[in-house]
Amino acid sequence: MSDFLEPREGLTSTGRYLSPQIDATVRLNANESPHSPLVGSSIIEQSDMNRYPDRDARILREAIAEHHALSVNQVFAANGSNEVIQTFLLAYGGPERSVMIFSPTYVMHSKIAAITGTPVIDLKREKDFGLNVDFVCEQIEKEKPSLIFLCSPNNPTGISDPEELPERILESLRTYKGILFVDEAYGEFASSSYVSLISEECPLVVSRTFSKAWGLAGLRLGYLLGPSRCIEEVANVSLPYHLGTITQSVAVNALKDSRSVENQVDDIIKERNRIGEALKNLAVEVWPSETNFILFRPINMNATEVWEKLVSNSVLIRDFSKIEGLNGCLRVTIGTKTENNIFIEALEEILK
Repeated sequence: MSDFLEPREGLTSTGRYLSPQIDATVRLNANESPHSPLVGSSIIEQSDMNRYPDRDARILREAIAEHHALSVNQVFAANGSNEVIQTFLLAYGGPERSVMIFSPTYVMHSKIAAITGTPVIDLKREKDFGLNVDFVCEQIEKEKPSLIFLCSPNNPTGISDPEELPERILESLRTYKGILFVDEAYGEFASSSYVSLISEECPLVVSRTFSKAWGLAGLRLGYLLGPSRCIEEVANVSLPYHLGTITQSVAVNALKDSRSVENQVDDIIKERNRIGEALKNLAVEVWPSETNFILFRPINMNATEVWEKLVSNSVLIRDFSKIEGLNGCLRVTIGTKTENNIFIEALEEILK
């Protein structure tokens, strides 16, 4: 039997996205919302499931545009922000171009770049996971990457980048043609956003998701905001009918009750601050967060051992301890008050 054809060059080293899905009573590993919205079974009953969905997702895009005070032509929607990233890179990436990232950051930025054949320029963050604005701009002007990816607030560190950084990067992009992509998956939890910088003349796009603050991770819906010319090019390379009828309907329904989401975000931020203070009283190093999770590092104990002991207590968090730049680090999602208390009590006992 002849050998199978190998996948194209550059794919074998990317691997799959791995986040352990372990059965646990308290699941605080995937940055999901502890709140599940009531979307109603009537949406499914009222949908013409024998028909293809609205190919342009017009009603959904109009609702998203209204939510952000933009025009419908400045919105592209897809199955989660990962499909947004992939479709954007299909349109604007490729072997003849490059994308600059700042690690440690969201791993799918580099993985999807590899899948689309886009070379990655990987700049390392400071020891405190921050970014030096002058250094970043110097490297951009030196390397001239076609695309620049910022994750702000950053995942998995939880830290927002300096507020002036996007505007400084956009100044650098005046000297050559490039696009700044800001991933705001956790934007609702942060004190600032870069959506207000979007204009028809500005080479800036911003991605958002319904998976975090909106509590709709199971729906798989993300979207891209940017100049209409960019949105049109991204839409041109998307698959036809890629966004299902139910997904569109549920999201439109959710957008009608954005006030409830804002209240839930406020509750999560209060819990985040409470858990952050509780962690400071334990033998761990804690980083500030503007997301719905907290990164920390056990001081006197192996991080993987701590993670395993938490799992044995039916508490699941994320182990980043073997990832470059995140040595010894663990990340916990903010859950319900009860879940958070169970986590803190279990961690306190383990660290003793």
